[in-house]
Amino acid sequence: MHSKVTVLDGVPSLAVVVHDGNIYQAVAGFHPNFNMIFQALEDNPRDESVIPLFDIEKTLNNELSKILSERVSVRNGEVLFDGDPLNNGVAKQILRFVEEGLTDRLTAVVAFTEKVMTNPQEHSRDQLFNWLARFDFTITEEGDIVGYKGCNVGNNESPVSSRPAPEKDGVIRNGEAVVNEYVKNLDGDVIEMPRSKVDFNAGVGCSVGLHVGTYAYAKSFAPVLLEVHVNPRDVVSVPVDCGEQKMRVCRYTVVGAIEDEYTSAVLPRAQVFEPVKDTDDEFSDLCSGCGEDLYEGESGFCEECVEDNEDEAEESLTDALDNLVAAAEAVRDTRLNHAAQKRYPPGTYIDGKAMGGRFIPKV
Repeated sequence: MHSKVTVLDGVPSLAVVVHDGNIYQAVAGFHPNFNMIFQALEDNPRDESVIPLFDIEKTLNNELSKILSERVSVRNGEVLFDGDPLNNGVAKQILRFVEEGLTDRLTAVVAFTEKVMTNPQEHSRDQLFNWLARFDFTITEEGDIVGYKGCNVGNNESPVSSRPAPEKDGVIRNGEAVVNEYVKNLDGDVIEMPRSKVDFNAGVGCSVGLHVGTYAYAKSFAPVLLEVHVNPRDVVSVPVDCGEQKMRVCRYTVVGAIEDEYTSAVLPRAQVFEPVKDTDDEFSDLCSGCGEDLYEGESGFCEECVEDNEDEAEESLTDALDNLVAAAEAVRDTRLNHAAQKRYPPGTYIDGKAMGGRFIPKV
């Protein structure tokens, strides 16, 4: 066995192993197991136990076996809940984690799956699984669904619901009833209504319930776009109208205004919503990057500085990978490394189906 690791600008970028006449390659940022492969080769360049790490499916089974709960398990590459096969919506989400190199955060899928199975109505679970299988969605580390909601602008420039909430709907905002008024949707608000009042019939389009949609759907009809988080337990139905791009739910939490759609399988750690808690700990109220005042709940760096740092890091990595791939092209077998397979850019639709972020078929 022979191996070589290419380091570019002090950063490990490419690992190549030749064993029994086969060539195995992994590129940093593209192969989900690159860090494990690099560490193994650094410890012992002739350690043959590194070979299975190039096999993504085998590594997935190993990783899942380590972290899955008693109720969520994997057998022969199939994800099970209490021993029964799960809908392919969960399997699809797990594959996105692997492709994005997020195997260390698969616990989010476990939490999501267990929350789905606490949904009291079987038809609600089935409709939700179908919706999740059709769209590339994002979840939080706690296993909640990241959704989008279109709102209008009310008094004091506050986001409000598109129609008043009648008394019969029983809508509640932060524990207080909302009667014949537009529902405010401020950061951190918890909006809910009795599950029994939400229309569970997917065949009925516009009906009673709190509505949460995909990015494209929510952005299409309201001037204010909000990010909201939904516990899978609280999904009641997925209406078939509007291309099944919205859900009727009985509870959601408002995170805040958002402009761009999340494309990752799991919400970035820095952006996971956490309600502000009282604390006696001292913290700086100025951004460590630009020195500007921080908003309530922020600490360390403001959101703008965090985004700037992430953009710079991404541009640097992209440039390094472009140079690396060009240099290694002559010795690279694209059949063994999916990094060569390009993805559709965000916002791409083919035959009405959202393809952004998905692999472009090889020819």
